[in-house]
Amino acid sequence: MKKALVIANWKMNKTLEEARLFIRTIRDAFEKEKSVTIVILVPYPYIAALSSFCRGSNIDIGAENMFHDEWGKYTGEVSAPMLACVGCAYVMLGHSFRRGYFGEDDEEINRRFLIALKHEIIPVVCIGETIEEKNAGIMNTVLGRQVKKCFNGVKKDQYFWIIYEPRWAIGTGVTPQLEEIGKTHLDIKELVLEYYGKEIAERVPVVYGGSVQSQNVFDIYSQKGVDGVGFGGCSLDIECFSDAIAHAVRAYKDRPL
Repeated sequence: MKKALVIANWKMNKTLEEARLFIRTIRDAFEKEKSVTIVILVPYPYIAALSSFCRGSNIDIGAENMFHDEWGKYTGEVSAPMLACVGCAYVMLGHSFRRGYFGEDDEEINRRFLIALKHEIIPVVCIGETIEEKNAGIMNTVLGRQVKKCFNGVKKDQYFWIIYEPRWAIGTGVTPQLEEIGKTHLDIKELVLEYYGKEIAERVPVVYGGSVQSQNVFDIYSQKGVDGVGFGGCSLDIECFSDAIAHAVRAYKDRPL
């Protein structure tokens, strides 16, 4: 990867004024840092205002989810063309909470993935196992199924992110062993290579998310195969997130060429 990749998922938090103040602080702190891309996923009502606010900086604004059809009688849903027209650059799909609370499965995620690509929004697709799947020894089978189904139909010139987030690590403060994180990322890259070919496998980043904090981000990002880091709770706290970005950039710069 040509830059350190940092992504934040705010979930259902912050007012618009709080969001502006937070992003202004991050923008000012890292405006001269050319080796990092910072993506902040925000609630739908803030996307237009914050996309304009971040224009020209190294911060991009994305959505936390999206529906699979472009238009229709889907009360309360938001579509890819709606997001695209207000400057949304990224969209997260398949977050563990969406899978768990709203029953969004791999086929549904694939539909959203393809429509996001059609409208030139970069999909950030979450994959990962539950604790039951991990304990049953079928983690690799689950990841293989998710890679095969979620990205089906992608073209060689299209770009997306994969976030590996073990579902049992989200919001728990528990992370896998460092060696396991690195190995799993390399395994995912092999799966992408097997199903979609070398061109996509070499271009698409695999990012780790799941109870990442400022104190463990350097060690996680230093693992071979980890192309970026994703934050939940830490990204809501300005001190934690600022420190985390700085550690991520340092880990990226320390990596062998």
